Amino acid sequence: MIKKIKLDNFPVPIAKDFQRRYYARYATDCQIIEFANATSCILDEHKVNSSGLVVYKSIEYQYTNGSLQKMTLKHSSRPLFVKFNNGFPDIRSLSDGSEYIDTFKIIADDTIGFISGRYFVRRKGSFIKIELSPLDGWTPVTSSLLTKMMFGKKINIL
Repeated sequence: MIKKIKLDNFPVPIAKDFQRRYYARYATDCQIIEFANATSCILDEHKVNSSGLVVYKSIEYQYTNGSLQKMTLKHSSRPLFVKFNNGFPDIRSLSDGSEYIDTFKIIADDTIGFISGRYFVRRKGSFIKIELSPLDGWTPVTSSLLTKMMFGKKINIL
């Protein structure tokens, strides 16, 4: 099956022969990350050690003052970090009908950029709903004038 990639308008309206420019974002060394699949399950409870860490399989969870601050996937060549701005709450302490909203950032590599957005945690009885929305999308590292033009926020001049 051939995957169709939607082309983006070039962010700066540079026309050649009265034709609009398009580009596709790609790399020769891609990293595909599948994170937080939708599922219903019973969560396991783990004890936080004196350093504020929980290590489970290849994931390290860093806690500060009872809230989850960062998750790290320990991988030899491709680490992955998920950071919660104000910390992910202890879902056991949420009252029935309450909602917690915060922002998150997923960082695969400092040179690649990051995905960020908002998440919410809602409690209804003994059920907890956690939803992450990558509203800001992917934000690449823009270290040169060309990458700043290509990946910067798009503006409409017309």
